[in-house]
Amino acid sequence: MTLLPVCWPRASAPLSTALFISCVSVTLSGEASPAPEAARENLELMLYAGGGKQPHTEHQKNTAVGIDLHVYRHIFTEKQSLFIGTGVAQLTSNTDEHKRMLAFSIYPQLNLALPKLGNSQPYFYVRTLGPTYLSETQLGERRQANHFVFQSQLGLGIYFGTGNRWLANIAYRHYS
Repeated sequence: MTLLPVCWPRASAPLSTALFISCVSVTLSGEASPAPEAARENLELMLYAGGGKQPHTEHQKNTAVGIDLHVYRHIFTEKQSLFIGTGVAQLTSNTDEHKRMLAFSIYPQLNLALPKLGNSQPYFYVRTLGPTYLSETQLGERRQANHFVFQSQLGLGIYFGTGNRWLANIAYRHYS
């Protein structure tokens, strides 16, 4: 389960300006049943939901619910891992028009391990240049010139529990 306060940028930007969706997320993820070691290392499923006020607007509030799935993991060193993931999010607004859009993303994510805390493994991560398709070009007062944007995200997380099969993170995410 994830809590996702979503922040949107200035609504008065011209049509040709990229849509900028910012959010802070808290993610909890884990396995319902044990998976083979190789599969567990490659697959991570993360769910999130939440909302927040649109900056630079008087009354607009936005919400998001989504799911991310890491489908590939490459371990460079004990401290560095690369994930390839995909995700879908539904973004909604409390405005009278342009109330909903979907975002479909593919992204690379680099995890950098931090010093262990007991048996738990904290990490810093970054996602950049994740191609994203938006189903609409406007949400609330914010307009986008086309449907194609990029996803970026920075966060801190921790793997914990038996075999570090659970994870929690907090992140700053945007699409632009």
